[in-house]
Amino acid sequence: MKPQPISQPNLPPLSMKSRLIHLRGYFLFSLALLYVCFVITEKIPASLVITLTWMTFIISLPFMSKLPRLLTIIMLTLGHVLFFIYGGDFQYWQDALFQSLPFVALFVSVPLLSIPLRVGGYIEFIVTLMHRFKERPVFMHGVASLCSFLLSCFMNLGSIRIMDDLFGKSFQHNQDRFVKAVMQGFSLSAMFSPYIAGVAIVLYLLEVPIISFLLLGIILILLGVAVSIILTYMDTRNSEEIHSKTDTVEGKADLRIGGQLLIAFIALFMTIILVDHFLQINLVIIISLIAFTFPFLWTILIKKQRQLPDQLNNYRKQVIPNVHNESVMIVSASFFAQMVRLTPFPDYLGEGFALINHFSLVLTLVLMLALILGLSVLGVHQILPITIFASPFFAEGIGLQPVLLALVLATGWGMSSLMAPISALNILSTQLFRLSWRQLVSWNVRFVCAVSLSVICTVYLLHFII
Repeated sequence: MKPQPISQPNLPPLSMKSRLIHLRGYFLFSLALLYVCFVITEKIPASLVITLTWMTFIISLPFMSKLPRLLTIIMLTLGHVLFFIYGGDFQYWQDALFQSLPFVALFVSVPLLSIPLRVGGYIEFIVTLMHRFKERPVFMHGVASLCSFLLSCFMNLGSIRIMDDLFGKSFQHNQDRFVKAVMQGFSLSAMFSPYIAGVAIVLYLLEVPIISFLLLGIILILLGVAVSIILTYMDTRNSEEIHSKTDTVEGKADLRIGGQLLIAFIALFMTIILVDHFLQINLVIIISLIAFTFPFLWTILIKKQRQLPDQLNNYRKQVIPNVHNESVMIVSASFFAQMVRLTPFPDYLGEGFALINHFSLVLTLVLMLALILGLSVLGVHQILPITIFASPFFAEGIGLQPVLLALVLATGWGMSSLMAPISALNILSTQLFRLSWRQLVSWNVRFVCAVSLSVICTVYLLHFII
């Protein structure tokens, strides 16, 4: 008897909304690739890039969250109002848009870095490592912060969900400590990693050599981790420690896997330094190129290439369509910041800070960070003040080396992510941990203040040393 062919299950057709979500992902990916090719080859018509940008905005805007969508509309509207009032020309408008587009490439490419982490056993290594120190709460907090920092450098906000999936139930009786460790670790990566938008923006605008920033940035990370541990020690010193009853993870952490992760981490940053030295193109584009290629090389080196198709399919269906909120909003905020530069406001601000600097550099730095953090709490995206401050002329006006100003602004970006109600970190954390924004801020405000003051003191000392 002839065997009957196996019938394929009838999959339900995609709804119109699902099709538009997938289409949104294709538009975002196409825009990222097109702009990278536009910068490298200089042969693609600018009109094509502009057209694809607005098409991507039109298809993304209806699906954005309410607050980011409202802010995007306000910033684009006010930006164009300022453009017409202050008589900007088309070339300025185009340059303002093109200076914002590299961040689409950044948001689209960086999630690829999570692929080798998922397939290489590195997440399991982190699980084993953290559970080994579970009975030592202060030390465990430091390890959790460092793990969150490390994962965030590769995975951006994806690290928050991964940490919660792996450890959320294990530490449900110490939720405040766990949430603080995860969020504070992410904020430190936002101060250090050029694969996160804040650092990339600051380095790009200030034209700071990346190696100088990374070498000094290590000091900030050590300071941040030390502050986080000290605050945790102060919290636990006079309180009764509550441990959750969870299963013990058997086995020892594989040091070979840990060594691979450390080598990959170093290679990821060394590659930026080397490529930046030989290619005279936009730093954000360099970072995006590395993020597009590095994961494939890493996955092949650890011989996990057979898992690539499934991972890329997940990237296509789940990741790319969902970077629209941050991509569209940050492009809009950057565009608006460029239009603000047409007004006299940046000149007035620079003159005011130069006057304050005659009295005290420390006061200048305190006011700068206070302005960034204060505006972020009020719902103003941190890219606006940071873009205005991130100018070599502003650094010269207050007598500060650009690399030191970059450290201060990167700190402002990282700490704003903990304070701003519209930051992607707080939006995700409120949903994931089922906590209010006010609760999250109350847990992190001491850390923000302590890190900010520590960075100001460090920058003040470095000002006289280097």
